[in-house]
Amino acid sequence: MKNWKSLPILLMTLIAVACLTISCGDDREAEEDVEYVVVVEIIAPANNATIVAGENFNVEVDYARKENIIHNIKVEILDAAGNQVKNLVERHAHVPNEFTFTAENITISEPGTYILRAATTDLQLEGDSDGHDGADGDGEDADNVVEHTIIVQ
Repeated sequence: MKNWKSLPILLMTLIAVACLTISCGDDREAEEDVEYVVVVEIIAPANNATIVAGENFNVEVDYARKENIIHNIKVEILDAAGNQVKNLVERHAHVPNEFTFTAENITISEPGTYILRAATTDLQLEGDSDGHDGADGDGEDADNVVEHTIIVQ
């Protein structure tokens, strides 16, 4: 009989998870005819910033989409060959209108030229073939990607 006491909590948890799972599907239906355009702006570090190897720096990226949901966000640091050095964030934000990503105390230990890349993509569903997987085929809409050069000395 003791197990029956936790049944309401279990049911409430399952209902909450189910609601969260379908919530993006509802957004997708509402936004189906709306082009996924998000203004992505890297606030820090500035483009062509020079950073001392091993020293901490902060990253700040603003995402803005008027009256619609910002879905997937990604912020990464790439080396000169295009290889990912650091993945700062890659997740489904599900935030309306505006979102600011910040990361503190980031370090790059090797001198060189790096790219800070911030991107956002529309909602992706398994088997989705109606263009929600991004305009360039690798999950990123070309208009929703911003890059800054970071020079590490």
